[in-house]
Amino acid sequence: MKTSRFSGSQLVAILKQAEAGTLVPELCREHGISSATFYKWRTKFGGMDASLHRMAPTAIDSGFTRLGMNLTRAEKIIYVDQHLIAKVHVEIFTAEAGVKDFLKNVADLKSGKQYVHLAAGAGLKKKAPATDVTLLKNQHAVDLSKAPVIKEGTEDWYEVSVTEDGQPVSGLVKKAEAEIVTQHDWEKLGFQIVEESNAAADGFLDPEDTPQFFKDLFAKIDANHDGEVDPGELADALKSAETRDQWTKLIAHHPTEWKDKADAPKWSKWISCWRPRRRR
Repeated sequence: MKTSRFSGSQLVAILKQAEAGTLVPELCREHGISSATFYKWRTKFGGMDASLHRMAPTAIDSGFTRLGMNLTRAEKIIYVDQHLIAKVHVEIFTAEAGVKDFLKNVADLKSGKQYVHLAAGAGLKKKAPATDVTLLKNQHAVDLSKAPVIKEGTEDWYEVSVTEDGQPVSGLVKKAEAEIVTQHDWEKLGFQIVEESNAAADGFLDPEDTPQFFKDLFAKIDANHDGEVDPGELADALKSAETRDQWTKLIAHHPTEWKDKADAPKWSKWISCWRPRRRR
């Protein structure tokens, strides 16, 4: 049977049958689908509830190719002509202040995938008999389905693993004190807004006025610290899941430059930044 024969709620119900323990071959026979179709669904829609499948995807015009993106899964599901292609950052051209409230989930939406939120500075306790605690430098969100509950003494703990500075860090978080967030808590999942600060230049290109987000990212990619990024350094950086995760959780928020006339200061600055890099 084709995917179009199933509604969003039916598709979610099938995936939840598998989560509950029904074997995949049995599910495929019951619903008349192939195992390949099932695994494709699980890759695209695993962890999403029925309400998300009823949402229409939001169209984003890149200027060359129209991308369709379900905003609740922005870090994972990106389509061109209905084919999954890549991860991408979100670029917003708007004067609405509500963008920040959206990231903070002021509507307090609770549906969908859940995560254990670990704030920067939080401590991960080592398993007994060890007693030391590892303090986290950055905030993290750990998929709740990947945080098993273990018991030490009379207390329940989540066992979590994260990556910091390219190194794995693991430990325990007391379940009774853990903060559980959902896929709607974008800010706590690591998404951040990077805003234009210079009205006379495109701050994302101007090396003299680059937002801190890009300075930190550049420093991480520039492995030999020579002030430039070569193709090898970029390729190596993209092998790091930690770097990719940081990159794809960028939300660039700035006024559109396309409304400016050709003689506007912004375009002059853009040309001056790029002219030395042109090939002769």
